[in-house]
Amino acid sequence: MNINLEVSVGDIIAFCALIGSIIMFVLNLINQARTKAYAENANAYNESARKYFDLAVEQMETKKDNFEKAICDANIVRYGKNSWLLKIFNKGSASATNVTFKYIDGGPDIVGGSDSNFPISLLEPQKNVDFHIIITMSTRGSSWDYELSWTAEDGQEQSKRGVLTLPLS
Repeated sequence: MNINLEVSVGDIIAFCALIGSIIMFVLNLINQARTKAYAENANAYNESARKYFDLAVEQMETKKDNFEKAICDANIVRYGKNSWLLKIFNKGSASATNVTFKYIDGGPDIVGGSDSNFPISLLEPQKNVDFHIIITMSTRGSSWDYELSWTAEDGQEQSKRGVLTLPLS
């Protein structure tokens, strides 16, 4: 038996082409696996983003239903050496109408008389109304209980009780 081991240039080129095609086949399989994994990750991300968006929309609608209301309150603010303001404000997201304010057991005088100042017909969201108050030597104490009442946009009567305190500075 006689084996001829002569290798021609054509044989080497054919062998290199065979090895190259095998390498390209393996790289193509790896690329397909990566592409499939990427597509699965992208689909999972899209599904997650869709669920998050739906949840965000649902929460916004819930917040709109729950938090679209007037929230009124009062505070005393000092300006100048011996001057104070009574601030009545609406920190809610809906308008308040017929806003009334009264001291429960007396308090400083409101300039203009409280009968002519109240009720405030409309207090829009994030707005306030300021009244000058007079603190004299005969004013008892430095804090006073108060009650604030208003009508919400849905027609419900709301009220809040609290304590006003003179600021020290």
